[in-house]
Amino acid sequence: MHSTAAQSNHPDGWDGILEADETLLWQDRPDGAFIWPTLTPKSLAPMIAICGFSLFWMYQAAQSGGYFWLLGLLIFGAGISTLFRAPLRNMRLRRASWYSLSNRRAFIATDNKGQRQLQSYDIYPDLVLELVDGTPGSVYFDTIFINTSKGSSRQKVGFERIADARRIYDMLRKIQRGQA
Repeated sequence: MHSTAAQSNHPDGWDGILEADETLLWQDRPDGAFIWPTLTPKSLAPMIAICGFSLFWMYQAAQSGGYFWLLGLLIFGAGISTLFRAPLRNMRLRRASWYSLSNRRAFIATDNKGQRQLQSYDIYPDLVLELVDGTPGSVYFDTIFINTSKGSSRQKVGFERIADARRIYDMLRKIQRGQA
């Protein structure tokens, strides 16, 4: 007697993740380009304060002679790094991310410094979707709250900086209506 194992209709690597009646509709990765943040007085204030202090320090130290003023370059570097820290972190995270959409859920996978994570988000009829049109564009489908030293902040969750955001938004709307 010859027996055959049950075969999955899921793509490689998706067994145990997708439900039996779930199929993948789309997969892609976000754009990994460096993006300058929107600069506001609130975001610029720490950099201006640190850089201003370091320039004052270097000027005053240079007046007394010697090379003591060079220590101000470290402080100046710390001030400038505050401008680049967030966009570099965001770029690194996008470069370590993969997006997938099934007929029931949205998936965001990350492999950030060897720490792998897969998050899934159910697509239900009254889910609030947000399209940020553009090339690349973004589609948001959830909001999480992140604890910070000053309380908590809201962060949108979704497929950020994808080439075909409008098409994916339309796919999500069809899934909500049960038409996927």
